[in-house]
Amino acid sequence: MTMAAHRDDASTTLRDALLADHHRIDDMLTRILVALEAVDPDRAANEWADFDQALTAHLDAEDRYLIPALSVSRPRVALALLQEHRHVRGRALELGKAIEKRALRPEIVRGFVDELSAHVRHETSVLYEWADDELDASDRDAVVRAVTPTARPNSTTFREGRTKRRG
Repeated sequence: MTMAAHRDDASTTLRDALLADHHRIDDMLTRILVALEAVDPDRAANEWADFDQALTAHLDAEDRYLIPALSVSRPRVALALLQEHRHVRGRALELGKAIEKRALRPEIVRGFVDELSAHVRHETSVLYEWADDELDASDRDAVVRAVTPTARPNSTTFREGRTKRRG
């Protein structure tokens, strides 16, 4: 989805864009599973490289743009999300090492998929809906650009910690 499409479609929310990115990442995990089940370790490793890059970009965007803004009003929730992100990054590192050694099994990836699904449900309920309500339009657009593979923002695009002014 292009930024123009995002701006023109009033029904598209930050939540929608982030969930679409989660679906893209989930599709990548499915391709990894297919490669592992086909006993194609080279394809699995190539798919993993793409997945790892996408997952890192997604987590980085949330850690950089959303969670600091959330921490102003909900510090405990923000801390919990950061801890979940550390866990996800650690698990991804473990799985990445296993795939390098050609020791990653499909059932391990399925367990990781379950962990990510639980994390997404938590983020959706406490972070994404908050962000749609609290961040101004330009900040929401910066986050969308951060999770859009073809358009990563520079560090000055997002005004960290700013929320919509309430009248």
